[in-house]
Order: sequence, then structure tokens, then C-alpha cells
Amino acid sequence: MTHPPGPNRPSAPGIAAAFEFLKGMAADPAWQARGELPGVRVLARLSGFSHFTLWKALRRAADAKLLIVAPGRRPRLPGRMREGALAREPAPDGPGTGMRRWERVRQEIERDLLQGVYMHGEPLPSLKELQGKYQVCYATLRKALRDLERLRRWLPTPPRGQADVNRHFVVYLAWGDDGGNLHFDEPFDHEYLKALRSACERLNLEPAVVVYSYRGNDLHLVMPPGASLTFPALCRRAIGFLIRTACPRDVCADLLPQLARHRKPMAVIDEIGSPSLPDLSRRNRLIRAFVPTISAASGEIMARHLLACGHRHVALISPFRDAVWSRNRFAGLTATLKRADPGAAVMEYSLSMPYHQRHEVRENRAFRLLRRSLLGTAGWKSPLPSLQGVASQLERETHLAVRRERILEALTPRLESALMRKDLTAWVAVDDDTALLILEFLERRGLRVPRDISLVGFDDTAEGARRDLTSYNFDFERFNHYVLRYLLEPARVDKEKAQGMRSPEGRVIVRGSLHRAS
Repeated sequence: MTHPPGPNRPSAPGIAAAFEFLKGMAADPAWQARGELPGVRVLARLSGFSHFTLWKALRRAADAKLLIVAPGRRPRLPGRMREGALAREPAPDGPGTGMRRWERVRQEIERDLLQGVYMHGEPLPSLKELQGKYQVCYATLRKALRDLERLRRWLPTPPRGQADVNRHFVVYLAWGDDGGNLHFDEPFDHEYLKALRSACERLNLEPAVVVYSYRGNDLHLVMPPGASLTFPALCRRAIGFLIRTACPRDVCADLLPQLARHRKPMAVIDEIGSPSLPDLSRRNRLIRAFVPTISAASGEIMARHLLACGHRHVALISPFRDAVWSRNRFAGLTATLKRADPGAAVMEYSLSMPYHQRHEVRENRAFRLLRRSLLGTAGWKSPLPSLQGVASQLERETHLAVRRERILEALTPRLESALMRKDLTAWVAVDDDTALLILEFLERRGLRVPRDISLVGFDDTAEGARRDLTSYNFDFERFNHYVLRYLLEPARVDKEKAQGMRSPEGRVIVRGSLHRAS
């Protein structure tokens, strides 16, 4: 027997309409960023349905795996939280918390501004929508927005306010010269900087590049040409510092104490295995080390991929055996292969060449003759910039070519030994640059990849992609998003780390240089 709908018995069409309302809320990017919807009371006020009808619709949404519904908690979005955003519990109010309700709301709105929930220059939601999102009354919300207006984080232009008038900075410090120009010595420097700018844009932040350089034993900080702010002014407006250690010296010991006086979070991208960084991070809770390129995780992931392709007999090739990143990559790869198959054959063919050494070119006299010939030719004016640029470009390219040839010459006996082992089905190069040298060696021997041997590398450089090389990509954009989250909320990311959550890992980009072992 069916009962007619009454005041306490919602109709099926009403529940279906409320369910569609919840479905639309769950698909809204603003609510996805928070990872949860408002409470039932606020949802009922926003939707116009009764509490009972809305609760029935919530149970239907839970059965459909659209929401996670638990008594006493807000409805949550399973697996729908935007990557890098945080599902935050509301801060308590009352005596002993040290924060009034309007201050908490202002802090939450500002955090959402910084994390990109509201994009730069775009209108904020209506006041009614903000009331529902932050679960506050109109007076409390207006007080929070007035304080944001005072801080120049929000501009009350009709019909709605405009978000984030004055974006915050992230100070990016990297190795360069006294002219403020960055050194791009690592194979992925350009990709890293591009990924950093992209991650900052998504989080509504402005990256400010500052160069550190050495004059003798003295460290100097240089603002890039055309910078509109001084370094102290930049530090005052910054949310924190992002430091890369890709430098022939241990810059952490000289640089981090200088930055510590600003009392801002410091994210150190350690690429050399700095000996002073562990002690500095223990003594200063605002220093956090990140080791994406020197950890063993990349070797472990590459080993799992090789095992999936049937490769259990591999050669490990590196000209830079003593570099921390080289040792760790091979340690992770070897341990994973051996753990999966105790009978796996892992042969190492390596050298101990210094990675940061720049080999001198002995043909300096030829460069002088070339420059004199170009600049002294009749009809060509000596100060012509293009000719100076040609000479400089030739010298730089020849330096790189000579260095590559010397590495290949030293590595050739090891590669010849590896060719003698017919059971090795794959060669693993320590980085893409080494893999490209190996390709050149194999071509000179009349061998082809992957017909005769499979070859993989690390770093996923543009030249490696052009040569169809399977390589490990560190996914710098995703990693930078994680690092910037630390600068925005150090305590939250440290809590995640204490709970065992790891930083984002990269992935193997499969191309034509790797085939399945027969």
C-alpha cells in the first residue's frame, strides 16, 4: 500500500530534484577544490528543499558513490579533490583558540585565493554562495571581506568582488652569473623553470627569479636585469623561498643562514646531496629538503617497468659513478631487480668522472684565428654583434662537442665489454645525455636500438625524445605543485609526511628504444 506524500514524507520527484542539485554541487570546481560540501542545514537553505528531502537525496548520492556521507560530518567528495588542494577541517572558535570567527573566515578565503580556487582577476562568487561555502552569517562574511579589502587581496567592484589584486611572490633562487643570468647546465633546467611558472600560475602565485653566484669564496645574490623590486622588498612580499642546489659548490651552508632571518618557509631542491642540508633542516623547522632527482625512487620505478617488459639481465652504465644521483638511481634499480628475481643479472659499467668538470678545449688558437678572420674580413665592421655572437656560439658548441667526445672515448672500453655479454637484454644509462652517447657508439658499430639491444635513460630531455628514447620523466609540474603547497601551508604538508604520504613520483615515458625481452 502506498502512502501519499505528506509534510514528513518527501515525494520521489523532490528527492530526484535534490539529488540533481547535489550532483551539480559535486561537479562544481570550487567545491571539488575543497573536497567537501556544506552541512545539511546550509545545503537545504541553498537548494530550497526541506532537511528531510535533502537527507534522502544525500543517502541516494552515497549509494551512487557520488558522496561520502557520515553522521556529524559534512558530505565529502571521494577521489574528486583537485590535486594539490587540501580538504580542511573548520577551525574551532571560542576561548583559547586565539582566533575569532571572522578572522578564521578571512584566513580560509585568503588560502583559497592563494591556492587558485578563485583565479586572479576573476569575480568571486556571490555573497550568498560564499555564506554557504564558509557556513557563516552575512555580518561575519562582510567583516572578513572588508579586512581582505584592507590587505588589498580583494577589490569590491560591482556586481561582485574581484579576486587577488596583489599576488604573492615565490622567490626562486638558482645558480647564475654576476649579470643576473641563470646557468642552464642541467639537462632539464629549462623544463624545470617552465613547470615552476605553470604551477605558480595555477596557484595564483608569481615566481620571482633571483640568481646566486660566487666571487671567490663570497656568495652574492643578484636580481635579474629589469627587476622592479629590491631583494629585501621582494622577501617581504614573498610567501617563501624555493632554492635549487645545482651548483659545483655546497650552496646551502652559505645561502640558507642568510635567508633564515626572513622567517619564511624554505623549500630546498637538493640535486647534489648537500652535506650541510640535513643538519640545517634539523635546526630550522622552516627548511624542508626535496630530493626528486637524487632519490632512489626513479631507479625503483624504472626497474619495475623493465621487469614488466621481461628484462632481468641488464647493464648499468654511468660515467659519473661518484655522483649522489647516479649512485642512488642504480641502487634503487639494482635492489628492485634483485628483490623481484634473485637470479637477475645486473652488471655495472661505470667511470668516476667529475660531473661538473668543464673540459678545456685545446684548440684555443683555432678560435683566435677564426675570430680574427671573421672580424677582419674586408667590408665587415669589427664591432658587428652578429659576428661576435657567431664566434661565441662556435666556441660554446665546440666545448660541448669536445666534452662529449672525451666522455665517449673514456666510456668506450666499458661499452665494448658490455657488448660481449650476449645475455644482457637492456642497457640502462644514468641519464639521457649518456644514453645519447651510447646511441652514437652503437651506430658506429652498426648496431640498432631496439633490434639489437634495448636502451633506456633518465631525465626525459627534448633531444632524447627526438631520438625516440624511453626515459624517466620526473613530472616537475606535479612536483612543483607539491612544493608550492609546502610554502603555502608548511604545517599541513609536514603532517601529511608524518602520516606516511610521499611526495609525487615521476613516470617512465615509453618510446621506441625499449622492446619486450624474448
